[in-house]
Amino acid sequence: MKGFVQKAWPFTAMLVAVAIFFYPVWLQNKVLLPADFVVGTYYPWLDYKWGYPAGVPVKNPITTDVVSFTYPMRTYATQLLKEGKSPLWNPLILNGTPLLANFQSAPFSPTNIFYFLLPKLDAWNWQIIFQPLLGALFAYFLLRELDRSKSSSIAGGLFFAFGGFMTIWMEWNAHSLVAAFFPLVMLFTLKWLKTGQDLWGTLYSLALALQIFSGYPQIILYEFLILALLIFIFDYKFIRQPKKIIKITLFTLLGFGLAIVQILPGLELIKESQRNLESLSSELAFISWHSLVMLFAPDYFGNHSTYNYWGPAHYTIASGYSGIIALSLAILGLLTFFKQKGISLAISIIGLAVLLGFENPLSVSLQKNNFLGLQAASNQRLLILFNLGFSILAAYGVDYLFEKKLSTRMVFNALVLPTLVLGGIALYTTLSLNLTQDVNLKIGLRNLAPPFLFLSSAAVLLFLIFKMKSLSRYIIALLIILSVTELFRFGWKFTPFTQKDLVFPT
Repeated sequence: MKGFVQKAWPFTAMLVAVAIFFYPVWLQNKVLLPADFVVGTYYPWLDYKWGYPAGVPVKNPITTDVVSFTYPMRTYATQLLKEGKSPLWNPLILNGTPLLANFQSAPFSPTNIFYFLLPKLDAWNWQIIFQPLLGALFAYFLLRELDRSKSSSIAGGLFFAFGGFMTIWMEWNAHSLVAAFFPLVMLFTLKWLKTGQDLWGTLYSLALALQIFSGYPQIILYEFLILALLIFIFDYKFIRQPKKIIKITLFTLLGFGLAIVQILPGLELIKESQRNLESLSSELAFISWHSLVMLFAPDYFGNHSTYNYWGPAHYTIASGYSGIIALSLAILGLLTFFKQKGISLAISIIGLAVLLGFENPLSVSLQKNNFLGLQAASNQRLLILFNLGFSILAAYGVDYLFEKKLSTRMVFNALVLPTLVLGGIALYTTLSLNLTQDVNLKIGLRNLAPPFLFLSSAAVLLFLIFKMKSLSRYIIALLIILSVTELFRFGWKFTPFTQKDLVFPT
């Protein structure tokens, strides 16, 4: 029994954390769908109040695509499969539109299994819930492969699973599922590099295929750049080994081959769509340099859920949010394990996100030349790399704390550097946007308070770890809980949970 508990407790901890985040589903019988937007905004539903004195309040208007496009399309595709029909065509829009060819219809997504087991709304709930659950589990296994402890791997897994990108795109039911497979694909690649066993290569192919079926291929294009970095860092002689190059190419082609039923019609639709002629403005195509502050203070420019967002483009550019405590832990990990290959990988991932995601001569040139077919795509999706990189670094930081070597200098670095980073970015944003006399400055300053409050609380815990080494294990656990709570606060504020009877009511 003791052995079982030792093996099972990390998974139990992650499962409990996920269950806590989604408590409105269990305790209030709500659905993870912004259905309040339909009955609170659109006629004919708007003619009725649905039990509310002034009509249905809308939690978050930026998530409207989910209920007006994604949910109807996804559930229609799975309904066709349940009826034994091919999900090729949607006759319900215009004079008919391609269905399977639209990657986001994702009829063969692995989590669609829930539609064959549960009622539609319950199946949708479980699909959404499984995204951070799988993300946490897969990141945990990757971190264990990087020789991190169980506790730090749990922390890193949760930081990744509930980071800004995963949380903001969760209800779109595609972006976050594809992102959840990121660490799994990396894990199998790393296993194959170390052992050379075909089993790991085959599992890599299968994970890649499932990722393609999950519905958002743009993120996978970035993944191949990450895999190239991983291979270089962990096996820099790889380029001189033709057999390995041929094998990984074949395994990649096998992954594409397994998903060819989705890839071929998808590519044909892209070829025939306006995407070949369309281009985005720089504000929509790239991450704004001003939005750097939102990586650690996500509501500096306000929030769509509180109807006061005034920043660059729209709130989804904040999806690189990783948490101010995670930043502190990441700094500890970077400063103490900087010679480790895992640290090099994390820094490379973050560096790639900066290089390609933010507007600069290289990223502009690549977009204009349609690099990876991204001429009409938003590079803001690269923000998933910030979450991944910071979660890896933070896991190393947690392990440093467990080594009981915390010094005054390291406490200073862990607290003062994040303060300087956040304060400096906020000051740059304020001055460069001429906000000194702007009413929006009040929003920014007010919303800097929560990150600094969490950082102050972390300071107290770090001081206790430094002074009370005999109790440090328990205090570190509190620090991890506090850092996850910081991410949960962000997620609960943004994510709509709606009463089931408001989903397209008669």
